[in-house]
Amino acid sequence: MGIEMSKRSRLYSDLEPVIGKESAEVIMNSLNFEGTEALVTKEDLRSELGSLRREIDDKFEMMMAHLDKQLLNMKIWFLVTGPGVAFAVVNLYKK
Repeated sequence: MGIEMSKRSRLYSDLEPVIGKESAEVIMNSLNFEGTEALVTKEDLRSELGSLRREIDDKFEMMMAHLDKQLLNMKIWFLVTGPGVAFAVVNLYKK
């Protein structure tokens, strides 16, 4: 929640008679009021966290699908080459 211009003006008006015009201006100029209207809220953080969780879940699903594909390729390779290797070994010992 940002600080409204009317509140800033009231703060200056309250400070000036107490500490003087120059000191009130120094204090007002040293306070950073810019960007306070764009402060992050808890709801913003929750929303961002939800987005990050969904992104992580999507990446994890992609990784698992890729891993499943690789394991399937390995199984197929072993099924295809395994009998051929066994046949070759049997023929070597036949002689």
